[in-house]
Amino acid sequence: MKILLTSHGEFCTGLLNSFHMVAGKSNNIYALALTDAGIRSFSNKLNELLNELTLDDQVLILCDMKGGTPFNESYKYYLSHKQLVNVVYGMNLPMVIETGMSLNSVQSLQQLGKIAVSSGIENVGEVLDESNELDELDF
Repeated sequence: MKILLTSHGEFCTGLLNSFHMVAGKSNNIYALALTDAGIRSFSNKLNELLNELTLDDQVLILCDMKGGTPFNESYKYYLSHKQLVNVVYGMNLPMVIETGMSLNSVQSLQQLGKIAVSSGIENVGEVLDESNELDELDF
């Protein structure tokens, strides 16, 4: 399986660089940014890349947000390639790290998608003054 990170601007590229810093280089994670070149350019590049990646593998597409162009174009691809791709939105660094490190240990694309959603949600929170959870951390 492979992972494709998509986003508005270079957010996805930054997440990929951060993944490499934390977890090491991976040849199975790709990034494709929507740039000022526009939607048509992004759509063409996305379809070309996904057609190449899905020749011999399944792809989990992680998008920055639901309803934006990277998600909408990924979802269009998904609609005609449901056996080959899955789409998850709300991408964050913990999600990318957890899914990237799980690539070799999961049995299905759907399982990888569940890991992405779970790790993304678990790593969003707020530090409150009443919270004692940080008291145990060593700084």
